[in-house]
Amino acid sequence: WGYEVEQGANTVWERWDSYTKEHGFNGATGSNNAAMNSFSHYAFGAVMEWGFRTLAGIDVGTAGGQSVRLYPRLPSPGSNPDLPAIDWVKADWRSPRGTVRSQCRRMGDRIEVSATIPPNTVARLVVPAKGPEDVTEGGRAIALVLGVRVMETNDDGVVLSLESGAYAFVVGGR
Repeated sequence: WGYEVEQGANTVWERWDSYTKEHGFNGATGSNNAAMNSFSHYAFGAVMEWGFRTLAGIDVGTAGGQSVRLYPRLPSPGSNPDLPAIDWVKADWRSPRGTVRSQCRRMGDRIEVSATIPPNTVARLVVPAKGPEDVTEGGRAIALVLGVRVMETNDDGVVLSLESGAYAFVVGGR
């Protein structure tokens, strides 16, 4: 899927070589049939479920969007010996109650996690920290932030409950 992005795609294509910067729509041999290419093709689109649910970490909590789960997971640096690891992700999901936004970015020795929770919605957010003392929101300790409650700390990180609003967390880097 990265190949398609490198060729300028912003959707998933039916064929890997539907279009190339070098050869256009006809392919290297000139025999591709552009009329047979779908540039918004779901057969290979299931990878985007991984993009939303795992990479950006957006998942439905309860039917109707009353609650959502956010657990963004960037690949570890060095996880792919051939390419640099993905170091940021941003995704929006239009829930029945409004837009849920998840953004995660690795910046040196810290990770920035931003979340937007729509009205009348509660989110469960997992941030990759060893303890609540390693997490700030807007430069403040999370214990001081209205709408944020520490639920638990487990092997995945610190689990927070978030009320409706926009949040910008920083893990580490202090």
